[in-house]
This record gives sequence, C-alpha cells and structure tokens, in this order.
Amino acid sequence: MDPNLLVAKIVAANMRDRFREIGLDLRPFDDSRSRVEELLARQDVINLAKAFADAYGGFCPAQYENELNPTAHESVTGPEME
Repeated sequence: MDPNLLVAKIVAANMRDRFREIGLDLRPFDDSRSRVEELLARQDVINLAKAFADAYGGFCPAQYENELNPTAHESVTGPEME
C-alpha cells in the first residue's frame, strides 16, 4: 500500500472521530470518505476544504483562484505587516 494513502486513511479516521465528538452528522463525511482520503494523500488542503464545503453544504471562498488576491496581499497586507 502507498504510505501516503495509509497515512491519509489514519488521518481521515481521526477526523471522523473529531467530527463525531463535536456533533457533526457523519453521513456527509462517510459519503465523501474516498475523496477525502485521496485529497489527504495528495496533501491538497484547498480541494479538501472545498470537498467538506460541498459535503456539508457550506461555503468555501475561492480566494486562491482569484488572480487579484496575490496582488492585494502584496500591495495591502504586506505593507501593513511591516
């Protein structure tokens, strides 16, 4: 077995446990489990967030897909932090 997939399966199981502990409905998680494991194995956290937003009917801003976002950070956020 691919070591990344093995780790992804363990992380997904831990995530499911945490979701249960905070009272989330586990059906959406279980329905998207294979996708979650695939994204975890690839360490694709942006698409993982999108998958959870889809599964749970949430909103996931597309800030990384907005071409103006890096420019805004360079011209506004960066100077503010100096």
